[in-house]
Amino acid sequence: MNLIPAEALDEKAADLALLPEELALRDKAREVIATDVAPYAAATDLTGEFPHKQYRALVDAGLGALPIPVSDGGLGASSAAYAVVMEEIAAACGSTSLVYMTQMHAAWPIIRWGTPEQRAKHVPRLCVGDIYGSIAISEPSGGSDVSALSTTAQPVEEGFVLNGTKTFITSGDVAGVIVTFATIDRSAGRDGVVAFLVDPADGGVVAGAPFAKMGMHGSSTVELSFQDCVVPRSAVLGDVGKGFAIAMSSVVKTRLSAAAQGVGLAAAALRAGIAYAAERDLLHPKNDAGQFIQSELALLRAKVLSARLLLIQTARVIDAGKGTEVAEVSAAKLLCTELAVEVADRILELMGPDGDRRESAIQRLLRDALVTRIYDGTNEIQRLLIARDTYSRGRRT
Repeated sequence: MNLIPAEALDEKAADLALLPEELALRDKAREVIATDVAPYAAATDLTGEFPHKQYRALVDAGLGALPIPVSDGGLGASSAAYAVVMEEIAAACGSTSLVYMTQMHAAWPIIRWGTPEQRAKHVPRLCVGDIYGSIAISEPSGGSDVSALSTTAQPVEEGFVLNGTKTFITSGDVAGVIVTFATIDRSAGRDGVVAFLVDPADGGVVAGAPFAKMGMHGSSTVELSFQDCVVPRSAVLGDVGKGFAIAMSSVVKTRLSAAAQGVGLAAAALRAGIAYAAERDLLHPKNDAGQFIQSELALLRAKVLSARLLLIQTARVIDAGKGTEVAEVSAAKLLCTELAVEVADRILELMGPDGDRRESAIQRLLRDALVTRIYDGTNEIQRLLIARDTYSRGRRT
């Protein structure tokens, strides 16, 4: 079963929300994806092979560093351009989209907090795919709670010695730079957190075997063990004790990535459902037997359009940079990733046994969609952040 072309579900309401240069980047991405990403998605899911070739094709086409400033080796494109390209990649291959966005996630804190030397050393290489990047926050005992880290950074004459374990680290086994968060004083809570730029090639970092996961099979997720890992003082990102602020400032853009994935996966699932119905002539207005499916697809189409519009406008809010967008980005991440699961699950149900077949795209889309609700802050965390913001706004009345 094939998906209908992406452009078949383009909506004027969403296209008019994009600038001409943003539409051009989206269309360019579609061309590359059609030849170098989508044809390999099913095999990537089956084998779990890291999608280096697919990512390389995107980079070689000039799409590897869309939102990165030109001064750092990027294109300086808008967050909206990045979001719609992310959507297209996710619709074709969730694994490739996760690798793609993790590159940006590693680059953003270096751009925002790094010294000129740190930026020059790492960001251009991330932009052109010379190295992969990763972020190491989550730990076996404390999840993603940055203020309660157990990985320690012991000050020594030559810098710091890191010891501890990080888990569920995307691209951790292939990374050339890992933005690592550790504490110099656990009793200080968030004030003791420090961010480091760790090069695994320098030693002291041991990556476990990639986890066997439900979805996103091509994107490696590993446990990292820091064993007397010595890092120089020049590897400190930002100031000592500012690691918590660095982590919190980074999640605004990383959650936009997850929202874009959600829209892309939802759109792909909808396209799969429409293709399935069209092959069986269930979309014809005079086909009474297909009226239920027609109604379901119509509602899902409306929801995907709404999510796409929310994604674009949230990207505009981020670029406006007012510093008050945390709840709005949380809302986009929450709604878009929940929608991905809803649409994929509903289409799978409408397809019946056909959707459950291993070669069916919809089962892969559903498995890939489920994890988007967990990373970049679980959707329960997003609800909490929105609720806190709602409380704050309510107190102003």
